[in-house]
Amino acid sequence: MKYKLLTAILIGLMLLSPIMSAAAFWHPKDEEEEPECCDGIAVFGVLIEGEGTLSDDRFNFTEPEYGYCTDITVEVWILCVEDLYGYEFKLSWDTTYFTLVDWVVEETWEDQFPIRPEDDYDGSVPYHQAVVAKAPSPGVTGDFKLATLTFHIGNDICWSLEDVLGRFDLYADEAKDSCTGEIELCTPFDGYYRLIPMQPKIYIDPKLEENCVVGETFTLTIWVEDIVKMRSLRFNLTWEGNEWPWLGWRMLIETSEDDIVINEDVLPEAERETDDLTLVQTAKESYIYVTIKMNADFPLINGTFWFMKITFEKLDPWYCGGQPDYYIDEKTHEITTQNATTDIVFKCGWFDVECPDLAYLYFGDDHGDKTGVRGYAIYANAVYIFDPVPGDLTGDGVVDLDDLMIIASLYCFTASSPAIPPYTNDFWLYYYDFSGDGHIGLEDIIVVSKNFGRICEPHVVPA
Repeated sequence: MKYKLLTAILIGLMLLSPIMSAAAFWHPKDEEEEPECCDGIAVFGVLIEGEGTLSDDRFNFTEPEYGYCTDITVEVWILCVEDLYGYEFKLSWDTTYFTLVDWVVEETWEDQFPIRPEDDYDGSVPYHQAVVAKAPSPGVTGDFKLATLTFHIGNDICWSLEDVLGRFDLYADEAKDSCTGEIELCTPFDGYYRLIPMQPKIYIDPKLEENCVVGETFTLTIWVEDIVKMRSLRFNLTWEGNEWPWLGWRMLIETSEDDIVINEDVLPEAERETDDLTLVQTAKESYIYVTIKMNADFPLINGTFWFMKITFEKLDPWYCGGQPDYYIDEKTHEITTQNATTDIVFKCGWFDVECPDLAYLYFGDDHGDKTGVRGYAIYANAVYIFDPVPGDLTGDGVVDLDDLMIIASLYCFTASSPAIPPYTNDFWLYYYDFSGDGHIGLEDIIVVSKNFGRICEPHVVPA
């Protein structure tokens, strides 16, 4: 009896085993599940500027970054299609950032009939494209680019300080074969993008001006780049002289209000609500303070433009007859001179922009702890260097007979000599004593003679 019972239990377990096994590994199928990467199944997809790549029958995307006021191309493809004879798709985008400016229906068949877009299509959303082949064109198989669209990213958009992420959406897609049957499609691949934050720039060009001639002039230009919806601009531009132990503070450059020019094409004087320009110049500190605010009915200002041009005169930092320190290498006998440098910097400044998330864009070395700050603009300062030619006593940028005659006429003079020629500017005899031994001797004449014929070679580095 017990053997019959054991046999019945074993038979029962054998019958239940497959059911239990299936229950252990069964899980509900995801209704949204698609064949992975749409292997072997046709799929529509978007490429932006070729940033996405087509490989192994799939779209592989990055998130390409773009700035505003640029054009980009968007391509619509179909992959892995067999016997394609007609198709239809729609593409939408965020009109806040993108404007469709051009479109091309690519040639899929030698003879085809575009139903959409219509001739009077105005570039509105969505873009709708439908194309069928004309007999006797056969159905096509493989990967095909269907459309190339060019979009413009606007230059007057109030961008967030955060990256803007988005996509070009494909939907309502359909494909037919040559037998009027519907072709199976995977869920389309949209085109993803990343728009970088808006960050205007203000900079000085050239960023380095190196000179060795007294009395000449040079011009600095202040540029504004990538500004959006600007109503006003304010800044304090400063520069300092140099302090010498025996001379005190000496200015290297100077300007005047007549030598400061504002771009009238961008900021016409008749349209300015506020127009303040203050120029202060002392040996220790000089600055220009500027405030330009446009009238309320004047169009907001966008893009890149030069704002101001300032012409400076190059001064002799050691004054008339004065000379910098000279350094003579005892081994090589090479003669170098002390230079004089001044930084031309944005001490503080800001843009007023009519963007809700920005309002003010501050820049400069000392913008302070401002309330209501929403962002910062990039800025770049400039440097002016006066680097005299060794032996150039007149400051005209060349060591010539005039310099040799001056130093020769002072031969044997000392600081206590009673009759100092007028061109040495009274007690400035010291600055022709290159050797620093208290009198004008042969060593000092050699400095001029060794550099005889040397010409100034100024250096300019644009921004």
